[in-house]
Amino acid sequence: MKTYFILFLFIVCSSFAISQNNYIAVDKVVATYPSSFQSVEEFAHRIEKDFTKDADKVRAAYYWIAHHIQYNYKILGTDQTGYPTITINDYRDESDYRYKYKKVYASYALQYKAAVCEGYSQLLFYVCEELGIKATVVKGNATTSSHRPGVIPKNTNHAWNAVFFNDTWNLIDVTWSTGNERDKPTHVNFKDTYFCIAPEKMILNHFPKDSRWQLLKTKMSKKTFFSQPTVYSPYLSIDIALNKKIKGLIKGKINDFITL
Repeated sequence: MKTYFILFLFIVCSSFAISQNNYIAVDKVVATYPSSFQSVEEFAHRIEKDFTKDADKVRAAYYWIAHHIQYNYKILGTDQTGYPTITINDYRDESDYRYKYKKVYASYALQYKAAVCEGYSQLLFYVCEELGIKATVVKGNATTSSHRPGVIPKNTNHAWNAVFFNDTWNLIDVTWSTGNERDKPTHVNFKDTYFCIAPEKMILNHFPKDSRWQLLKTKMSKKTFFSQPTVYSPYLSIDIALNKKIKGLIKGKINDFITL
């Protein structure tokens, strides 16, 4: 007989919730923006003109990008970008080359209004930089399905942002906020769950390659991350949490079916 161990994690109420300012006024202003901008500088200048607080500026950039940049499902899983070839001739060193290359990449995301996660995160980064706001692109892994629990991938598969305002680093995922679907490319189902999401919630489905961007006092290991249940956005948007102290055990024979 072979024994199978299955961990049951029951949902209980939790006291931690995402604490966000009310950005309704900011969103209303951004909703009047044009549907396209010719450059990162033009986009940032419009935001600079309308807002004074860094938090409002970041929200404005985030809100517009999430509503106007479509996720490019056509190139998902390929090495293609969907953009023209980028050629950088004038650069000082490798670091300068990467910086200029990624800025052109971000500008293409803005101009073509289509991107994968790299384009979304690079665009937000360069807009923040133009606004004089500290930001970074965070590379890592995001879990989107539970078909291979416990398996640790060799490569990263996602990118998001950490942006500094209100005297702290804030985690933002514009890609997962845009809300268009594979079979509905122009459909927008905006949700701001991933705007300034609490690090304790972000770590449930986002694992940064650089552990400092977990923004947690106690860092989660890669093994723990990939062994935890798959968590989706609706769960993160409400005030509940999994109780990790409650466990269950099911024993079965080889080739037995277990119905849950």
